[in-house]
Amino acid sequence: MHRLTPTVRRLAAAKSSKNILISKSKRCFASASPTSWDADTNDSMNTNSLTKLFNPTDDHAALREMVRSFTEREVEPQALEYNRSETFNSELFRKFGSQNDGLGILGLTAPDEFGGTGLPDATAVSIVHEELSYSDPALCLSYLAHSILLVNNLAVNANDEQLALFMPGICDGSKIGGMC
Repeated sequence: MHRLTPTVRRLAAAKSSKNILISKSKRCFASASPTSWDADTNDSMNTNSLTKLFNPTDDHAALREMVRSFTEREVEPQALEYNRSETFNSELFRKFGSQNDGLGILGLTAPDEFGGTGLPDATAVSIVHEELSYSDPALCLSYLAHSILLVNNLAVNANDEQLALFMPGICDGSKIGGMC
């Protein structure tokens, strides 16, 4: 199985990010969606959304570096073993939470009063998914199911009582969301 070295990965990521930022394409990423963004229009909703997505901040760069460093140190060494055995590394997954000096990325879109970061930020979420998927796509999909399908939906749709009951545990990593 061919694996990219961390240096090659960084160069590829930098190159692809640069191409995305300067692309003249009228489509957002490689979307097959019939709805596309026309760079020549003045649609303020699309322009504002895409400006935020295509212009990462210094905080986004710091988030990318933090997640990249963690994945190189913690995720890459275990990826092949867990993927070959088709098992889930729950111990590693819990380190994504805020417990015990974890990364604190399980609640990126959750309200900060319940243990999340309160960032309803597609760029931050995309950065985390991108960095995790470089090292272990299967673990990244587990992260996506937990952080977007559970945490984000709960943050958007739950009442205050439900948020107080469930959100702290799913943000700190003591509870892991799953789907059947």
